[in-house]
Amino acid sequence: MLLLSSHRRFGAKGSIFALIAPQKKHPGRERRVTLPLYVRQPNPGGAGPARLTRGTRRAPPAPPNYAEPSRAHEVRNEEHDVAVRAVRGAVQLERDEAGHMDERVGELLSAVLERNGLTPDDLISIWFTATPDLHSDFPAAAARKIGIVDVPLICAQELDITGAMPRVVRILAHVESDLPKSSVSHVYLGAAGALRKDIAQ
Repeated sequence: MLLLSSHRRFGAKGSIFALIAPQKKHPGRERRVTLPLYVRQPNPGGAGPARLTRGTRRAPPAPPNYAEPSRAHEVRNEEHDVAVRAVRGAVQLERDEAGHMDERVGELLSAVLERNGLTPDDLISIWFTATPDLHSDFPAAAARKIGIVDVPLICAQELDITGAMPRVVRILAHVESDLPKSSVSHVYLGAAGALRKDIAQ
């Protein structure tokens, strides 16, 4: 004879039922078989007797497919790949005056763009340095006045080296360009050409 026994294993959510069957070889002993698929659930609202419902087993998540290689390395610029180049430049001011600085720095930036076939959209960022004897304005202000408005700019003070050329503004511009490194034009205007005779053009 089979007996149905209730064992509470899920608290208020329900109970798992088990079948109790006598052992054939040992009539005095019983064998307990757990049936985890049938669960006694209380009725909504607590009214009426409990009901038997068929339990469900969730399928384990599918293991990752390591046989298929990642395609992340295949992501490319939809337009075309371009290189990042660094362009140097410098200009010497005749006097420490804000208007004069705007004029000379604007001339330097325009020459860098023109000689390298660039537009403001090709600019990534520009670093400006000024010698310690320049106090009238930020060199980066000249860039904003000629239309370079959405490019990160930063200013810093050049090292105060004894005997160095006075009143000089230097730039380091990072740009997107198809030009090879050997074809990049570094622009040193006027007397500043003496600073880097190896690359000044």
